[in-house]
Amino acid sequence: MASARSTVKRLLVSPAAGGVRCLATSAARQSAGAPPAPKYYELRTYDIKQSKWDEFVRLTTEKIHMRFAASKCNVYLCADPGPEPRRRPFNEVTHIWEYDDLVQRAGVRKSLGSDKQWLADYLLPMLDTAAAHQSNSVMLPAPWWPLRPSTDGRNHFAVRKTQLHPGKTGAWSEAVKDELAGEGDNAPLGVWVTDIGDLDSVHELYSYPSHTALVEHQQHRDREAVKFDGTLIKERRWSAYVLAPWSTWSV
Repeated sequence: MASARSTVKRLLVSPAAGGVRCLATSAARQSAGAPPAPKYYELRTYDIKQSKWDEFVRLTTEKIHMRFAASKCNVYLCADPGPEPRRRPFNEVTHIWEYDDLVQRAGVRKSLGSDKQWLADYLLPMLDTAAAHQSNSVMLPAPWWPLRPSTDGRNHFAVRKTQLHPGKTGAWSEAVKDELAGEGDNAPLGVWVTDIGDLDSVHELYSYPSHTALVEHQQHRDREAVKFDGTLIKERRWSAYVLAPWSTWSV
């Protein structure tokens, strides 16, 4: 239990300094008459112990509403158990959370860190018995790609991460934005650039009507990306998911 409590403290309380920076920046933008700053999004990924998967699903189904009440969840996904060899282990979950700014994010984390019911009923049991590994990235939406709704029935999702060479985010954006706009229903639901975490990385979120459609389109995206390998792209990968039963995609 001690290790879980130390994990809670590290995950929920420590990043408050980022909120102070954002508050000063927001005030400066308002005084200068600048347009509102973009929202922040946090991508969180957990590896769940295979032996504890059913317990994790039960616990999250029953208690995740407590977390949803604290801030907006854009989507919550569970790894798709399809046969694609490049997918991550079946026991992975990932979710995206929306914040007005880093001040709100710091406030939510501080509030959750002191919420005894949340800690006792969900977070500590989940960390003690289910979560084996986790990572997160704080992201800003690409200014050239507004978030868009998903079509009904497209419950298979792909998260595509592209690690770029330092300073190449702008060049990559210019190279792909028209190409992505031409993808029709398979165009990304969102494109985000990492602000805190793996810098010079981009995440794209896609939805599909089936696992087969997901694999075919992501392989197509791989073929399109080959021409940028080495010059713009350092590393790229994608993971397949299905929509969690307690979630929707919310813009």
